[in-house]
This record gives sequence, C-alpha cells and structure tokens, in this order.
Amino acid sequence: MDSSKEKLIDDIICETNEKLSAIAEEIRQIKFSNLDEKSKESKMNVLRIEFQKMLDEQQRRVLDITE
Repeated sequence: MDSSKEKLIDDIICETNEKLSAIAEEIRQIKFSNLDEKSKESKMNVLRIEFQKMLDEQQRRVLDITE
C-alpha cells in the first residue's frame, strides 16, 4: 500500500476514534441522567443506530481506498 493510501486510512482512523468517543460520551451522559428509563432506552437506541451507521460508513471508506 502506498503512503498516500496509508495517510487516508490514518485520517479515517482518527476520525472514527473522535466519533466513537463522542458517542460514548453521549451514552455516559444518558446512563447517568435523570431521564426515565423509557426515554433512556429510546435515546440509547438512536445512538446504537448512529454508531452502526458510522462504522458501516467508515468501513466503506477504507474498502474504497484499499480496493
């Protein structure tokens, strides 16, 4: 793999880490909030979907670079 592709993948890794950290922080805030359980569950479900979409998108980007 050439260095330009490695750089692009490194950028994706950093971006993924930042997005993952943001989602994890939101999850922590929800867990320790005063929301009722139904609201917590609803917000957590949204974050799970957001997390999966983010992972799928980042994986697609890496595959586009490596293929």
